[in-house]
Amino acid sequence: TYYKNELPEEAKVPVKKDSDCFIATACYKDLYSEEVIFFRWYRDNILNNTNLGKAFVSTYYKISPMVYKLIFNNDKIATAIKNILSKIYENLSLKYK
Repeated sequence: TYYKNELPEEAKVPVKKDSDCFIATACYKDLYSEEVIFFRWYRDNILNNTNLGKAFVSTYYKISPMVYKLIFNNDKIATAIKNILSKIYENLSLKYK
């Protein structure tokens, strides 16, 4: 967890009110973790630039708020999903960082 003055530059960029990254935040338990910041950037700069990506993001925002609490409050589920997200993050960040 970061203190406000220690936030990475990417976290200081204002995000839209409806731009939460529910599932990653529930797993990493930190809105400003490097992974959550990257997933928001990837959504905004990569996914939202294609029709398929926009459809994925739209579906994600219909589903993810409903499962956020389940993931956030269940460490076993959060850990399992975090392991998957971490592998996705490792692969994508190599390509886009």
